[in-house]
Amino acid sequence: MTDKEQTAAIYARVSTQEQEEGFSLNSQVEACSDKADAMGYQVLPDLVFKEAYSGAELWDRPKLTELRQLAKEGLISVLLCYSIDRLSRDPVHLLILAEEFERHEVAIEIVSEPLDRTDEGRLIQYVKGYAAKLEREKIKERTLRGKRAKVKAGKLIKARPLYGYETTDEGRRTVVPEQAAVVRQIFSWAAEGVPIREISRRLTQDGVPSPTGNSYWGKTTISRILHEEAYTGTTYAWRWTKGDAGPERRPKSEWVELPTGTTPPLVNSAAWEAVQLRLKRNKELSRRGTKRPEDYLLRGYVYCGHCRFPMWGDRAKRASRTEIAYRCRGRSGHVGSSCERGTGLPWISTRELDTWVWEQIAGLLAQPDIVAKEVARREKEADVNDGLDGVEHAIRKLGREEQNLV
Repeated sequence: MTDKEQTAAIYARVSTQEQEEGFSLNSQVEACSDKADAMGYQVLPDLVFKEAYSGAELWDRPKLTELRQLAKEGLISVLLCYSIDRLSRDPVHLLILAEEFERHEVAIEIVSEPLDRTDEGRLIQYVKGYAAKLEREKIKERTLRGKRAKVKAGKLIKARPLYGYETTDEGRRTVVPEQAAVVRQIFSWAAEGVPIREISRRLTQDGVPSPTGNSYWGKTTISRILHEEAYTGTTYAWRWTKGDAGPERRPKSEWVELPTGTTPPLVNSAAWEAVQLRLKRNKELSRRGTKRPEDYLLRGYVYCGHCRFPMWGDRAKRASRTEIAYRCRGRSGHVGSSCERGTGLPWISTRELDTWVWEQIAGLLAQPDIVAKEVARREKEADVNDGLDGVEHAIRKLGREEQNLV
């Protein structure tokens, strides 16, 4: 590297990846390079820093952090930037950077305007930075307002691609027939009780293209499809917001339901709800995380008599021995429990409960007339439930149409 007295670094920034794909970064670098030539500074290729990051950030910008480290090590003498807001839009951050570079004897040269280093000049730069920050907040507010208006008009905004559909420029989804057939097959298998792992294996074995375009279907992909309510034709917008650790789900009260027809249904609501119940039940009966699951035959069927939540397989101490048992999870296992840890959570020996249950089953199987009566009752109940499901679905549909008309 050349001597510090002749070395300059260039910093160019845009706010988004979309801008990075344009000419803004290159045009900033070109203008800064011309400025460096006019001042007699040399800019080496490894001293040109370009990044796409919000101007409101300071500590998270990797290229700026690398540049600040070079200044600290005394390896540059000048920092060239096209405009003051490219360095930062936050006036406080601008003051921090200006103070830091001055302490390391690094001059800041702004191409689009002279940088006054007097106290009055610093005050002016602070005011300009504050004005830029206010403008950024206004832009953010206008953008948010525009998105909400688009949602209120019944249009999808930046909706992630949903397998089985294509999104039109008008903010509607249209069916992709080949993918829609796969979605219906997945729901059909799930309704029959086929595990997600087996559904994944079947689709992969048949060579069906996955949403990512390859031939492998992961369990997460299958689970996401089965839990997606949009396949019933019910479409919500405004479900997610940007959080510190990534996307965060908004409260359901803030969701906006889009008009009927935004997403054409691929499965009916009754079938979707039946699959949700089956998935929930499969989770309760899952043996994952249970040591020696063969010791807990009734896991998923035993509920605490105090809080009414499912009990789980565990080991409990009785006198001088430890035995396997079904134990209430307490508040660490679910929300809303009246049982608390440290107060002697309810439990029952698996040996005692399993023995009692098998005795009851054996007694019932010895009475064929009781079994026949129960089978007849369940068949009649199934017929009634099928009719009720259809009525409930029609009521929900009419309710949504009424809201859309209002």
